[in-house]
Amino acid sequence: MKHASSRQRSPITDFSFESLFEQYPRARMVLRVEDKAPCRIVQSNKLAADFLGQTESDIVGCFTTDLFDSEGTDDICHACRKALRSGKPVTVHVTPKYPAVLSDEFFVLNPVQVKKGHQSQYVDMVATTASRETLKLKRQRDEALNLMSCVFDASHVGIFVTDQ
Repeated sequence: MKHASSRQRSPITDFSFESLFEQYPRARMVLRVEDKAPCRIVQSNKLAADFLGQTESDIVGCFTTDLFDSEGTDDICHACRKALRSGKPVTVHVTPKYPAVLSDEFFVLNPVQVKKGHQSQYVDMVATTASRETLKLKRQRDEALNLMSCVFDASHVGIFVTDQ
């Protein structure tokens, strides 16, 4: 049996990384990060376009300000810059400006290294499922807000309750 290091790697010739990106089972975009401008979407799969209530051709080339509210855009751009500085993935929670469905999503932002040793300007933004802990905390928060709303409704006091 040959040792693994003595095996030659053969290049993959019948495989397209483009099709892997397109067929990825979650929303996925590639963002270009500028120093002072909002991030620009340079590539998107169909699921990301569906999440944003757009077509792929409509969102490629858009800035994050076109598709997310100002808070979401700030969060995305800040997280992208942090991922590029650290070289490590960062998670961000965003809601689109005009969602196709009432939904929000957690995205993992992975810095893309284009050339070894060179600073990249690209981040791979991939939707992920929320962790059980996050969902549990959200459910507990919602239950507490509902309870507080019921107490205030019954007390006939004019107080407005929000989750912020």
